[in-house]
Amino acid sequence: MHASVIEYTLKPGTKDEANALTGQLIEELASQVEGLRGFFNIDRGGDKGLAIAIYESEADWTAAAPVAEEVLGQLGPYMAAMPERAGCNILYGKRFATD
Repeated sequence: MHASVIEYTLKPGTKDEANALTGQLIEELASQVEGLRGFFNIDRGGDKGLAIAIYESEADWTAAAPVAEEVLGQLGPYMAAMPERAGCNILYGKRFATD
């Protein structure tokens, strides 16, 4: 498993709009990307957030890059600065509940 980790800061007053758009864009992303297994958008307080996307493999993460860049680009007007998408290997994962 592989994760995409994106730390971001939104422009003040844009959180609700940005989160609504993120929800729409993630649905599009899921339909276009092989191996996407989950997505979490975490509110870190204020205008800061953390997005984590879980992929089946590093190859799936790499293949998703063009679509992920497009998604981040559409969120650009809400961002204080454009975030970077960092890839990380998941060393251990345990699922406790099913969807």
